[in-house]
Amino acid sequence: MQSAERKVLFYIGSLGYTYLTFSSPREGENPYRHKQNDKEQYRSLLNETHSNPSELDTLHPRAKFRACHSSIPYIPAILSLLLGITLATICSTNLGRLDALLQQVQAQPQTLATTAPPTPGGKTNPTGAEFGHCGHSIKEARSLGCIFDPMSWAWQRPECYNAELVDDFLTSYEWHFYPNNQTRSTEELPEEKWKRGDYLGAWGSWSWHMYHCSYSWRKFHAAFQSQKPLDDDVLDPEHTVHCSTAILLRDTDPKLHAPCDEDPGGCQVTQMWVRFNKCGYY
Repeated sequence: MQSAERKVLFYIGSLGYTYLTFSSPREGENPYRHKQNDKEQYRSLLNETHSNPSELDTLHPRAKFRACHSSIPYIPAILSLLLGITLATICSTNLGRLDALLQQVQAQPQTLATTAPPTPGGKTNPTGAEFGHCGHSIKEARSLGCIFDPMSWAWQRPECYNAELVDDFLTSYEWHFYPNNQTRSTEELPEEKWKRGDYLGAWGSWSWHMYHCSYSWRKFHAAFQSQKPLDDDVLDPEHTVHCSTAILLRDTDPKLHAPCDEDPGGCQVTQMWVRFNKCGYY
């Protein structure tokens, strides 16, 4: 029901209620009392022999009172009308305020929906490459503004590079990298060059592989909690499986440890090969 229709019905109900309240006869009162008084008045006037109006006024003062008294039943109706108009005006004002309040409450969900912050990247179907890629070579990666991440041994977009976490892992261990496994004990890559990303591949200790997996998981959770983008290497499920089985379980699973029994020296080193990652939401 619309607001105007509610106001009209309320107005009519108020008039009816107040009229019935004031015009109904009170308990014990004869509802035909006024009609009987009128009949007695007219009968007394017919029996009079005087024809002078002034004398009638003099001889019958009660007749004037009864004539005036006969109009009293209209007073409750007038009062009822005035009271009904007053009540209707007050209620109409209150109903108007109530309607405005209801409209405001109904509009709040829509307002919240329109003012809510957008989803990361502003996309409903993330592609994982909203911030671009790092090309296919060291030269191209640098020209695209990418940064080399030694703990991933990969080029990352600035939006997917966690400088604080990288520094935390680089300073937690004394790292050494080599151009190949054969000359590992005699030839070492300069630190400033491998940190800069000058090499496509390198050899390092097995510790790097263990730290790399721990670093990747911490990077994933840090980005997830702060709703930041991630690189496609960390988001790759196969990479997680690799870290959780071939790396962490190698020393406890006999099947996974078999290659180390055949080549003990091989399980002490790891080979890195550079990646050029994409960056986006998930």
